Amino acid sequence: LNVPRIGRHDNFFELGGDSIRSIAVVAKAREHAMEFSMADLFRTPTIADLSLGVRAVEVSAERPQPRALTASDAARLPDGIEAAYAATLLQQGMIFHAQLARAEGAYHDVFSYELELPSWSETSMREALDAVTRRHRALRTGFVHGGYSEPLQLVYAQARVPLEVVDLRAQDAD
Repeated sequence: LNVPRIGRHDNFFELGGDSIRSIAVVAKAREHAMEFSMADLFRTPTIADLSLGVRAVEVSAERPQPRALTASDAARLPDGIEAAYAATLLQQGMIFHAQLARAEGAYHDVFSYELELPSWSETSMREALDAVTRRHRALRTGFVHGGYSEPLQLVYAQARVPLEVVDLRAQDAD
């Protein structure tokens, strides 16, 4: 939160906390053998109040494994799927809120980068995007909400990041 000192009665949300930062708070607490839910943090946004409901947990060095699919869901997966998992409740909540508030752009970040290149090659840019997509499963993962017993995240063996190039070199600076 970039706050130099936080008191036990300071409100997480009044200090600049939000739903995205609350995910990190819950995860960091778990790393320190404390457990509470995001709902707990929303209901009791001060350390003093939140501490009354904190549960001690065993900390494991192993990463949690995704829940396995039911046999009938696994049998209905389309070709080209490298892995499939049940969507977590947190993911389902984020998708729900993103769809509920489409106009506000919840959970939608737009980044713009200006590159100064000695030369431009659309082919090289496409190859670089394809290489990154092959390397990072998250860029090949999509969510499916229908046709299965629960929402799923599907990791596609192959996917392409969209690339649109608009060549403005022939235009004047204005």
